[in-house]
Amino acid sequence: MRNNGKDVLQLSQNQSESSTGETIGESATGNILSSNGKYIELTDPLDGSLIKNSTFAVMGNTLSKEVRKVTINDVTATLSPVNQTFVLQNITLTSDIVNLVYKAY
Repeated sequence: MRNNGKDVLQLSQNQSESSTGETIGESATGNILSSNGKYIELTDPLDGSLIKNSTFAVMGNTLSKEVRKVTINDVTATLSPVNQTFVLQNITLTSDIVNLVYKAY
């Protein structure tokens, strides 16, 4: 998997509103940074990873206990508030390059 997350982030600069009324930005890869410094972190697959299967999972960490929901390409990931992790299983590869858009609420 290879993507141009920084370019997509610069183009989108979309904002989502969290349940606390604070704004959390969107990213296509790596970390998501909100206006007040909260993050989520992608742990697998890493940017530039080569995926040989037709489906894959995305896993990561929430670096703030205030994150209550994570979506990837508008599909809600399973969130573990206790472990501060999230996972979305069975994402289908549709082309050679896959851009993932993450949102944290």
